[in-house]
Amino acid sequence: MSSRLLPLVLIIFLAILVWGLNTAATLPALDDKRLSNEPNLIAEHTHTVRFNEKGQPYQRLDADKASHYEENDSAWFDNPHLASTLPDQPRVDLVTTRIQSINRGDKFWAPDPVTVTRQADAQHAQMVVHGREVWYQPKPGLAWSDAPVIADMGLYHATGVGFQADINDQTLLLKSKASTLYVPAQRSSK
Repeated sequence: MSSRLLPLVLIIFLAILVWGLNTAATLPALDDKRLSNEPNLIAEHTHTVRFNEKGQPYQRLDADKASHYEENDSAWFDNPHLASTLPDQPRVDLVTTRIQSINRGDKFWAPDPVTVTRQADAQHAQMVVHGREVWYQPKPGLAWSDAPVIADMGLYHATGVGFQADINDQTLLLKSKASTLYVPAQRSSK
């Protein structure tokens, strides 16, 4: 009888051993205790570069901190410096205290005071725009806002409420309450 019972006891023992090892090897499910408005990824001292189809860098974003939000697939950057360098176009720099990247960097939203600088090229002087609540799309080279704005380009100084800028066409359209000032260069007296 004991010879018939031994295989049954061994099978039961092996089954219990397999079950015990399987239970011990399985990690308990981690509870996601984040709230829906909390980031799922935080990175400090970030440096990101985007490349075009030819493998050339065209956009660089440096920031003290980046927080990604899974709910709407957006990211917020603290103290960012965004530089866009599209081929055959002057470099555009955007500096602010925080910026939101939407659609994986295809569009940016800067709610705080922001400075957008388009570097000079062969035909145009450097243009510096100070504003807030600025939207920026690097690929088509567009920036816009409905908030008050101050712009300086060479000898020209302009103020207004709201603007639309086309970086590629080198145009700045002030939407309302526009005022421009031209300060000619001083002539040297001989």
